[in-house]
Amino acid sequence: MAGSPGLQDFGVPSQIITDRGPGFIGDVATKVYEFLQIKHTPTTSYRPQSNGQVERLNQTLKNVLVKQCMHDKKNWDAYLWKSLLAVRTMRNRTTQFSPAELLYGVKLATPVIWTPPPEVNDWDLAIQERIASMDTGIDELRNTGLENSVRAKAKEKLVYDKAIKVTTFAVGDLVMKANEQQLCKLERTWEGPYKVERILRYGTYIISDNEGNRDLVHGEMLKKFHHSQYMVPEVSNTLKSKLKRFRERVSPIWGRGSVV
Repeated sequence: MAGSPGLQDFGVPSQIITDRGPGFIGDVATKVYEFLQIKHTPTTSYRPQSNGQVERLNQTLKNVLVKQCMHDKKNWDAYLWKSLLAVRTMRNRTTQFSPAELLYGVKLATPVIWTPPPEVNDWDLAIQERIASMDTGIDELRNTGLENSVRAKAKEKLVYDKAIKVTTFAVGDLVMKANEQQLCKLERTWEGPYKVERILRYGTYIISDNEGNRDLVHGEMLKKFHHSQYMVPEVSNTLKSKLKRFRERVSPIWGRGSVV
């Protein structure tokens, strides 16, 4: 990261938002963040909204890439530049401009819309006009794009707030956590109970199981735990292993069918 062209061209970012991959939260990465004085914000597990813009871009890029390499999927990386060019030149529904327009102030030429540039007789005048356009045109374009984006997000927020149901939890509450890694249809959709240890910002919580293992999850992944007289107590993995060893020891003495 420290020697990447991005830092040379655009400088050191004040904050980086990443997922919890080992390459982003390891000792080497942590030292780089400290050396460059970058605030690192890891996202909550199984919470794509934490880094929504990146996840949305990845989905858009994937959809475009699928169409580009439809007949040559093994060499998908050879079509990546075409897909990126398409994404960067597409008009964004929120800002009403393409990413390239907001970055450079002009539309990028693509094979579909390419036309020969006009002949220039006075290069000095053309350069001055271009510089003047960069000084005023890009700022105007970006301000308009920002205003469009704010209006669009305000409309989306109204729709979202009407549909969302927020549940809050207190420290000490027992909760169930959604099981996002279901390997088969018969696996439980909720696991737990867990105990709420801490309440963090943006609706996130630190929870722990009965063995002290802690996890950081968003409130949307939790629901309150309710005791029931018909529930069978859950056996922890540690206790399961102890019971298994006990059964292996006593089975030769009492007989295989004597101990469940």
